[in-house]
Amino acid sequence: MNTTTFDQLTYSRPDSSMLEAAHTERMVQWAQSTEIERQLQLIREWDAGQIEYETSSSLALIHYRQATDSPDAKDAQEFFDNLTPTILGHNIAFLTEVTQSEHRDALKSQLGEQVFRLWESFLGTFDPVIADAKRSESALGNEYSALLA
Repeated sequence: MNTTTFDQLTYSRPDSSMLEAAHTERMVQWAQSTEIERQLQLIREWDAGQIEYETSSSLALIHYRQATDSPDAKDAQEFFDNLTPTILGHNIAFLTEVTQSEHRDALKSQLGEQVFRLWESFLGTFDPVIADAKRSESALGNEYSALLA
């Protein structure tokens, strides 16, 4: 088993316009998909993108917490603080479609019942109308972290 250590992880800032385009394209492809295999592929692509995004976001947060006085670390954290509510909105839109799929039972048999429970639980946690409040909350949290440091 090949284990990656923290110092081997490299931070890379995602391109927000590419993320937006990928979301739009995924939603179009989902609407056009009539076969379970295509829907499974789209779910897997979404999941891979989520892993990549969350890794970059987590690294930005860790680097910021390590050096709150670093302009680069602060910039990276603010980037994710501003982008994450948008990404959450995209995730809600996509998972709403997934959980309402006409192939739901077949998808459950492939992915498992638990993942659908998790997704349905997630769907109730965010509404795009609170995106600006989430951004303000993140800014206040960052300010607090900087004061503590």
